[in-house]
Amino acid sequence: GGLYEEVWATLSPDEVSSEKALKLLAEARNTLIEEPEEYDEAEFKVGQARTLLERAKSSRREGNTYQYRLASYEALWFLVLLSLLIFEAPLARALGAILIGPEKAAALTGMLSLFPPFVALVWGGIGGVVGALYSLHWSVSAGKFNARYNINYLIQPIMGIILGGIIYLLVGGGFVSLQQNAVPANATPEQTEAALRAAQLFPAVLAALAGFRQHFAFEMIDQVMQIILRK
Repeated sequence: GGLYEEVWATLSPDEVSSEKALKLLAEARNTLIEEPEEYDEAEFKVGQARTLLERAKSSRREGNTYQYRLASYEALWFLVLLSLLIFEAPLARALGAILIGPEKAAALTGMLSLFPPFVALVWGGIGGVVGALYSLHWSVSAGKFNARYNINYLIQPIMGIILGGIIYLLVGGGFVSLQQNAVPANATPEQTEAALRAAQLFPAVLAALAGFRQHFAFEMIDQVMQIILRK
């Protein structure tokens, strides 16, 4: 009875694991009642249920230990990346003064003309932060947090930045394109400007999505590699 109560109290957030543990305990109980000679099998099933229980307890302990540290780490990344976007123009002029001279740098309004991949890199990193926070929240709330995978939370923003750069190159190389009709010759200036802005934002949007769901980005890169190697 005590083990049943412990399973209910500990595994209740994880419906699948709680159902599996209760089923194992019920099977063990039925085995002892109907086939007492199969004591070893019943004991094995109880052991399996205890293993699920201990994993949940370990997950809760590790989650309580690391969740706020990891969340703070991701929040710091977000603030840094957001600051780069907010202060993009001053940053561009400061770097431009070093690279192209103060006079030319004074006319810069952003990093686009100085370092075109900048926006895609930053949004890839932001996507990585959001993906890490989403994964952290899910694993802790579902009782599936495992400290062995902490490295994933630590490198996800960095990987997002790198993937943002790769996405920029893929878009620039024509391997990934925005599916939209060309701007008609009689388009108004507003329509033309909107189309150009959409084309400029497309790498950033794709980079953010790649940072958030990085395994999809790796699959896309793998498909591009297959296309290149076939040529």
